[in-house]
Amino acid sequence: MQVKKYEASSVLEALKEIKSDLGPDAIILSTQEAKSIPGMPKKFIVVAAVSETQLKKKEIAQKQLGDIYDKKVSLRSAHQQKMVIDNVIKNVENKIAQKKRTITSTPYIEINDGEALPTQASEVASASQGSQRVRQAARDAFKTSLSSQFFADQSAQLNHRRLQNMATEKKREVTAPTIDSVIRRLKTCGVENTLIDHIVHQIKRELGANVQRQALVDSWLAKWILAHTEVTEAMTGETLEIFVGPQGMGKTTALVKVAAHYTINEQKSVAIISTDLSKVGAVEQLRVYGRILNIPVYVASSEWDLQEKIQQLGHEYSSLLVDTPGISLGNIYELDFIRNLTSVETHKIKRIHLVLSALAKASDIGSIIKRYEVAQFDDVIVSNIDQTTQHGILLNMGQKMKMPFHSFGLGSDVIDGFEFATKERVLDLIFKLTKVNGEKGHGKLL
Repeated sequence: MQVKKYEASSVLEALKEIKSDLGPDAIILSTQEAKSIPGMPKKFIVVAAVSETQLKKKEIAQKQLGDIYDKKVSLRSAHQQKMVIDNVIKNVENKIAQKKRTITSTPYIEINDGEALPTQASEVASASQGSQRVRQAARDAFKTSLSSQFFADQSAQLNHRRLQNMATEKKREVTAPTIDSVIRRLKTCGVENTLIDHIVHQIKRELGANVQRQALVDSWLAKWILAHTEVTEAMTGETLEIFVGPQGMGKTTALVKVAAHYTINEQKSVAIISTDLSKVGAVEQLRVYGRILNIPVYVASSEWDLQEKIQQLGHEYSSLLVDTPGISLGNIYELDFIRNLTSVETHKIKRIHLVLSALAKASDIGSIIKRYEVAQFDDVIVSNIDQTTQHGILLNMGQKMKMPFHSFGLGSDVIDGFEFATKERVLDLIFKLTKVNGEKGHGKLL
């Protein structure tokens, strides 16, 4: 399946472009009004999908009809366009079938073998008579050897075959080709088995007999991912953002990437406050980045010191970004410290980000989320998405924490290694339509 995002001045314009590009069988996954600057014309974003089979049919019809398709067929309604495409495909299939019939038009039995036929016929007749005598003798012997034990054995074998057939039918029902493709896709990208079972159950229940249609199954899965993925709304105005998370998840790097984005792309005045005095070199590392980005870095040794820094700097900088220590999950005193840090007051919009790595073990995610509930985090930043193909962890996280994604981190590049999370990007990663570094993948770029 191919998924593509269209942006146009109206939904109607987007639908026209979708019909021209993907064909009449395209399925609309979502429609929304894009955020725009006040005074500027409105823009609408429409996400559409089409199966590879239907897209291939459209391309074949386009090739067969040439200019007629672009000048006439593409201007018709979707229903009429589909009828034309179906007729073209039917004609192509008939031509192929006709060629196959031409190749085998003379049956083998009608080939004349000349004078050898009478001799062969007599030999066959003689062999046939001998064969009949052997079969009659075998039947007589068989009748005399039948016994009750023989019937019992036959009955047992018959019951065994019935059980085998029932098991085979059950297995065939569970592993229908379309369902099997969904299971394979989700397993490959690291979705947990319990979530896969839930998704498969939903597909069977909602699609019913249509579960055999691959295009509908893929479309259903795409819509499910979009519907069950939450992302943070873009923040405007002055902000206080606190970054929390275990050691080794990329918390400090995520903070620096957000700071770089605010400074370079949004021209915000930014200050960084570090409360991480336990990690050797943590403050020095931030100061190096601060000098590169021309961002001041301050240090707060306690929650009271942090509160004071926020009050002092709050009116001077539009965004304050706070780095916290990476703590061990079993230390309740460290968790209390994080709780106190995240409870500071401010006149700014406060947002607490939990930073997790896409490389984290699935078995650890649940306990991390549970422990960090004391921080009352608002959303999640996922780092290292370029270092794994197991992007199913995003679905696992989404179902476990019921919290939106803020952004994704990729690579070590501070300037370009950051992107705000979107539902379409999560769908992109699960369906592997593009590579995470922006290069063209197997599908079309969203």
